[in-house]
Amino acid sequence: MEKMICSSCGATMTPNNTQPFLTCEYCDTTVTNPHYVQGETTAAPAVDLQELCIRLLMEMGKNENLADVADGCFGTPIREAGTARTAMEIPDREKVYLVMDRSSIFWSVEEGLALAEGGLYYKHDGETGKRSWESFITGAISFAAGSSKAQPGELRIGTGLAFSITTEEDARIARFLVDYHNQVYRQYTGNAAPAAWTVTERETTEEESVGIGGLLGTVAAAATALMRNNRARTMVPRSVVQRPVVQRSFRQAPPVKPQPRRVEPARPERPMGQPAHRRSAQRPGGIYRPGGHGGPGGMGGRGGHGGPGRGRR
Repeated sequence: MEKMICSSCGATMTPNNTQPFLTCEYCDTTVTNPHYVQGETTAAPAVDLQELCIRLLMEMGKNENLADVADGCFGTPIREAGTARTAMEIPDREKVYLVMDRSSIFWSVEEGLALAEGGLYYKHDGETGKRSWESFITGAISFAAGSSKAQPGELRIGTGLAFSITTEEDARIARFLVDYHNQVYRQYTGNAAPAAWTVTERETTEEESVGIGGLLGTVAAAATALMRNNRARTMVPRSVVQRPVVQRSFRQAPPVKPQPRRVEPARPERPMGQPAHRRSAQRPGGIYRPGGHGGPGGMGGRGGHGGPGRGRR
């Protein structure tokens, strides 16, 4: 069975032989199905898509704690959704489970979307509309995260809906919607979602960093530099005392001059035949008296040349 092309947007349509008309999942254009065979069994699918969508929405929303993201954005169902219900023309009989909207200064919804019992309701470019669960789940979805408020993110549903994401709360809900959508698609069709139906994180480029997005950073850097310059001007310069560096040099000691050697005068030689001078040995206990020539003498006696001394009478 060959594929069909939507005459309005050019998107690929998957035909079957059980439906007389086919609806484009991107632009909701309805065309005649040439492959429809009258009389073929048109039994309901094995899975009730509405029941599957609501059940997974409540389960995944609780697991992700979506109720803590913002007041009135998620519930099982949401108790107070009067503003979103009125702005997106949601019937009073339908329960609302998820809301992502942007309000004006007068608390009126300018743009947003909601998941209710009947499917996807939205307000976009001043117009309201609805997509069935079949159209929403089998259609494309993607989210490109923004890098700053000057460069917001974008949530695209099909080819006709593009929502600007400017807050972190809306970015969290947009990521959840992509994951939720692909989970339902896998369980409903039995196939994995296409690679393009994903979340992409956008990085800040060099051009954006010097543009409006980087204006706050530039101002902050200039203020910091100005404070540093003022501080440098008001600081009292401190003089640093430079200590002299003492270099020790080792001087070589002067050579020691040799001292002149003292020469003793030569003694005259003794003449031959002259006896050497003899000194009389002193007798112990004796008294040497001058005038004697070494002769022994008594106490108080005078000795002559070898004669005995005379004693005292």
